[in-house]
Amino acid sequence: MSKTKDHAVESDPLWVEQVGDGPVVATAIHAGHEVRRDLLPLLAIDEPTRAREEDPYTDALVKVVPSWITFRRSRFEVDLNRPRQEAVYLAPEMAWGLHVWKKPLNEMAVRKSLEEYDRFYEELYQLLKKIERRHGCFVVFDLHSYNYRRRGPHEPPEDPQQNPDVNVGTGSLNRERCGAVVERFMEDLRNSDFLDIISMCGKT
Repeated sequence: MSKTKDHAVESDPLWVEQVGDGPVVATAIHAGHEVRRDLLPLLAIDEPTRAREEDPYTDALVKVVPSWITFRRSRFEVDLNRPRQEAVYLAPEMAWGLHVWKKPLNEMAVRKSLEEYDRFYEELYQLLKKIERRHGCFVVFDLHSYNYRRRGPHEPPEDPQQNPDVNVGTGSLNRERCGAVVERFMEDLRNSDFLDIISMCGKT
């Protein structure tokens, strides 16, 4: 662990983490592209398709806040955005119809990936407990991205009504508790001018 003036930076084979001042934390759990060496020969999915479904640059976006953690491994190794029992894509229907593996993964391979899942969430728990002890509360922004030209880089973009510039992702949010904050956040986004573009904002 190396120290800087105001915070500590921690590095692990699975994640990179920074702890700074304030109660705001950002995560980028789909930013990773690395795959365990023992899994590489088993991958059926090609690298461009893999990269299209990962969330590039979110590991840079998290750094707008003092505390953040990013995951280094690809979601095709273990998906931290899924319940633990669904975190390893064992069949195409778990991965939008994509054939991820040349043959079914054995029990040991799945267990290793789930151990990574457990290690990350234990680290995140410890990070959030540390911030809670300092500030009494915390707010987590979980950042994701998606490819708005899914048919190819030279094809027209997808329908912006279904693929907004910013998707706040409030489908599972407790609106009674947090609805007013989300609506204010979305209103600010709609009124922002970024590169002469007024953001279209959705909340699926």
